[in-house]
Amino acid sequence: MPFDTIDTPHHHYQIPLDDIWSKLNVSYTEAGINVETNVTSASDLHSLIDAFGKLCNTNPPDPAYSPTTVSGITPLYRNKSHQSKPVNYFICTDKLGKRITPIRQNNGQLQDIADACIHTYFECWIRFTPILSREEFMQWYISHPNPTSTLIVNAICLFVFRHMVTHHCPPELEHYITNQDRIQEQEEYFFEQAREYLAQTFDHPDRFTIIALSYMMSRAEPSRRHQYAGMAVSALHQLDIYPRLIDDDDMSFEKEKDTRLWWFVWAWDFYMSSSGAPKNTPQPRVPGKEIDLPRVMEQDIDNGELGMLVFIHCLQIWKIQSRIITTFYEQAVDMTLEQLHAYDKQLLEVYQQLPCYLKGQSKNHDVLLASIRVHLEYNATRIILHKLFIPDQNDPRPSQASLES
Repeated sequence: MPFDTIDTPHHHYQIPLDDIWSKLNVSYTEAGINVETNVTSASDLHSLIDAFGKLCNTNPPDPAYSPTTVSGITPLYRNKSHQSKPVNYFICTDKLGKRITPIRQNNGQLQDIADACIHTYFECWIRFTPILSREEFMQWYISHPNPTSTLIVNAICLFVFRHMVTHHCPPELEHYITNQDRIQEQEEYFFEQAREYLAQTFDHPDRFTIIALSYMMSRAEPSRRHQYAGMAVSALHQLDIYPRLIDDDDMSFEKEKDTRLWWFVWAWDFYMSSSGAPKNTPQPRVPGKEIDLPRVMEQDIDNGELGMLVFIHCLQIWKIQSRIITTFYEQAVDMTLEQLHAYDKQLLEVYQQLPCYLKGQSKNHDVLLASIRVHLEYNATRIILHKLFIPDQNDPRPSQASLES
């Protein structure tokens, strides 16, 4: 939809008198006045009861009260068929960690696969958040005598391999493209190797450990995801890694790396919990203090700058989406039109603050990809917000608020 037209007018919903009488059949009998009505949905009934109650009110109007609200509060009636949980439901058909038979590997080909996965991991920034410094990691990777025997490399490979084969496959690995069983076997191999090296190193975790656990969590079967997520958060706190606060003066790149890694774990926890997994949300060092988001630093220029910008803007949207899910999906209390409009306003403000090049149709391919990625998250969040209040399919007279949704 055109983003210059998404800020639709917000009206307090009220049923006009003509609409009230059209829903009522009033007759006089020996027993008194008889009022009949025909409603086809719960929202129709609720709206009619509210409107009829106001129509029959014998108290003089109070100027401090609007015709449709009490103290400015307008209740919303939900379309129950859209109150689905988990909110971001997805089906994963290739969960890892169940294979018992070990897979034999040719060391030469294994190195080729690892090289291709690492290359894809840094090149495909639109899919893989640039949480690692490419320059620092490649120095470590090239100098390591056997990088394929490490936790972080196996974790990256189990996370990236399928995407690499599908979209970035080098000629020497093209035999995988048409063989889904081989792809699954290779992923299982990397997952088993990662588990083995995790057992050897978890007593002394580092930043690589936290990132590896996040990738393992994303591909593990549901019964193990919570365990890996908890281990990642535990390692984060064990290493005393906390994000920068808004009022902090520390703008060093080391503190920026802490901030990015903390938000990286937060984002994975949000992704998994909104899809049905238990929460393992990392906590700030000082509860109640406002946490700063990652920032683009001098070290990012010409080396992952656009990927980090996408991550920052997506985090702004995900923070609002997280509050929407908590408020509208995890609580059974009635919501109000004012709450709905407040979240809509927050989302619109985030969109208006985007750089101009992320709003339009850029001719630059990378910028266009970044713009699409941010717009995707923005539109998904508005859908999550409004789908609870769209008209019921059997509602012949939906409210103005539900039509706006």
